[in-house]
Amino acid sequence: MNSKASALACPLPSAAPGSAGEITIEALSLDQHWAALEHLLKIEEWPFIRADLEVSHAQDRAFGLVARRNGEIKGFFTAHNFDDIVYLDLMVVEKSERTNVAMAAELWRCARQEIAKHGFRAQVAHCTNDSAPLLRLFGFTTSSSFTLVRREVLGAQRHAAPLAFLDHTALADLVELDAQVFGVRRESWISHLLGQPSTRFVGRYEAGHLTASVCLRTRRDNSLCIDAANSHDFQALVGLLDTVFAGLPDSRFECFVKTDSALHQYFLGNGFVVPEFFTPIGPLDELRLGAEHQVGSAANVYALAWL
Repeated sequence: MNSKASALACPLPSAAPGSAGEITIEALSLDQHWAALEHLLKIEEWPFIRADLEVSHAQDRAFGLVARRNGEIKGFFTAHNFDDIVYLDLMVVEKSERTNVAMAAELWRCARQEIAKHGFRAQVAHCTNDSAPLLRLFGFTTSSSFTLVRREVLGAQRHAAPLAFLDHTALADLVELDAQVFGVRRESWISHLLGQPSTRFVGRYEAGHLTASVCLRTRRDNSLCIDAANSHDFQALVGLLDTVFAGLPDSRFECFVKTDSALHQYFLGNGFVVPEFFTPIGPLDELRLGAEHQVGSAANVYALAWL
């Protein structure tokens, strides 16, 4: 990510005139800035870890920004792409800075310059109900929503057959099924996830064909996030998830699931609940801007698979 710093379109540093203390914007470096970013994420109770940002910024046109006031990091913005679609994955500003719009305005100004420089044809974001109105002012429209659900450890007896996790030998199968469901080929994304020690894939094969797959990504507090739950057959997906839950009874699970979908109902029937912190800010609205596209919007996209 450091190699992208010199290419930022926004002049660095960038100062917001008339603000209470100097605001500067600079390129984000995970090596230099992760401690400050992790602090901001924990304050907001978001479960993301460094590995989430690493796979995001491994994409070819990803970028990130940090905002400082008087030298101290108070906010950040990250984005990555799938082909010509830019995903606005995280924008976090410390609560003490939200009464003064200068911080968010300066971050967003620089981010928009980066988006314009790259020539993206469409933008996608998932926003809480307190941040979505800002993007709607810029012309974004809502397409669907996602709800965070979580289940604590059940501690049931371990399944007799241990789970068989997929490795890079299954890359082509995972990419093909994901492309069919999500709508764009994401070989770089899936390859990087397969290479992360904190991420595991499970799949269900029938007659030599991958019919269902799930990505399990480690998140804060020893949770496993159910991500990219892919299948053309919902019952095949349910069968795979039943196997996952039986094989990992000592795990805490969570998922950003499409609101009111069949998978949402399945989770609710299996002991998942909405975390307390998420209730006043959720669900996440999926907001889109730009050329019409169907990426990530098919009926069998059951879980948030952009981040």
